[in-house]
Amino acid sequence: MLSLAPSTLASVGTFRTTESVRLRSEPSTDADVVAVVNSGAEVEVLDHNPAGWSRVQTGGSTGFIRSDFLRFPISGGTATFRTTAGVNLRASASMASNVLVTVAAGASVDVNEHDPAGWSRVTINGTSGFIRSDFLTRGGDGSAAVASVSIEATSTEASVEAASSASGTLRTTGAVNLREGASTNDRIIRT
Repeated sequence: MLSLAPSTLASVGTFRTTESVRLRSEPSTDADVVAVVNSGAEVEVLDHNPAGWSRVQTGGSTGFIRSDFLRFPISGGTATFRTTAGVNLRASASMASNVLVTVAAGASVDVNEHDPAGWSRVTINGTSGFIRSDFLTRGGDGSAAVASVSIEATSTEASVEAASSASGTLRTTGAVNLREGASTNDRIIRT
């Protein structure tokens, strides 16, 4: 069961609805409808859970919209996100695509296009590619590890090192696999 964790940020940012959608009083399709928000409307997102519901404010009303009906509009620039886990930067928006580099948990990435329900086009240390959006979170510089990427000119391989690590409690943004090692090829211990 996935719950919406309270945000430590005053606002996550302005998102745009992908279609006409109901603003609900609670994060459930059974909750009362507060308002109907038109397709393409801008809403201020207060809490964002890419795998569930987002708490939003629009037209003086606050409520919940399913996150898969929201897109982060980045026009003519970038937004800084952090990775929530070690993740692969891929050449295209597909799990079958070539891995360009592996990015450390907590690394800052510049997001050029963000689809909360799919893939985000990002740039990290001059390398552009795609990361699954459920491994990205918007906002704040924390004490999390920051990745540094070095790419050999004669090779397609890259190395990533964590500059620092932080201790503390972290919360997953969705169902994830705990593995024996730091690779998606390692055996799953628990989900």
